[in-house]
Amino acid sequence: MLLPTDPARLCVPIRLRSDTAVAAAMGRHFARGAGLAMSASAEVALVVSELASNLVRHAGDGGTVELWLEADWLIIRAQDRGPGMPQPEQLFAGREGRLGPLPGESLGEGGPAIRRLTDAVHASNREGGGLEVVARKRRSAGFRKDWP
Repeated sequence: MLLPTDPARLCVPIRLRSDTAVAAAMGRHFARGAGLAMSASAEVALVVSELASNLVRHAGDGGTVELWLEADWLIIRAQDRGPGMPQPEQLFAGREGRLGPLPGESLGEGGPAIRRLTDAVHASNREGGGLEVVARKRRSAGFRKDWP
């Protein structure tokens, strides 16, 4: 596990299930340091936890979760070199009418939670393989969904 050396950027490698809790705690601390309220920082921790859990569950060798600041935004990005998704935006659709998870499946509500807890989110397959999810959360009061 790498510790942050740049106060304006945080990068946490995710390989094990235990890394998700560490990343969530570090994400919450980063958000508080960026000036987000306690409740908004808790939401950032949940988003980081969901993204990290997906890396452990679906990306084979894991990946990274990064946080950094851009003007009024806190950016959260998860990247991996896993198989990617045929339709990456389906990550945020949830179970959509299915009655419940099949044995061994997750509830499938992490993606919709990420969408609800951030101001904007986008998923895309990476060139060369893997998936990238980028979410933005406004650092100050107000609401705007004008990204990307």
